[in-house]
Amino acid sequence: MTRKQPTAVVPAEANTPEDGIRLQCADFIRIGLFAALSGYTPEEVRQKIEENLWRQGFEYVRAPDGCLLIDVAGYKRWARGERR
Repeated sequence: MTRKQPTAVVPAEANTPEDGIRLQCADFIRIGLFAALSGYTPEEVRQKIEENLWRQGFEYVRAPDGCLLIDVAGYKRWARGERR
């Protein structure tokens, strides 16, 4: 017999800034998560990096372990056409 995990239902009106419940994205996220959130495929993200459409230090960074991380604020600037 499989046990069902308990679930919590939070009314929409309870998820307001006045209640102190907020969702905030990390400053830097891995390509897979960025793809899931943005609608770009991981391959499209890597292509933008390889073709220098996205610049290191602006739209993405390389972590000390070598992992590519998307700079969420940099992506937002790029998407609005506000590149530095």
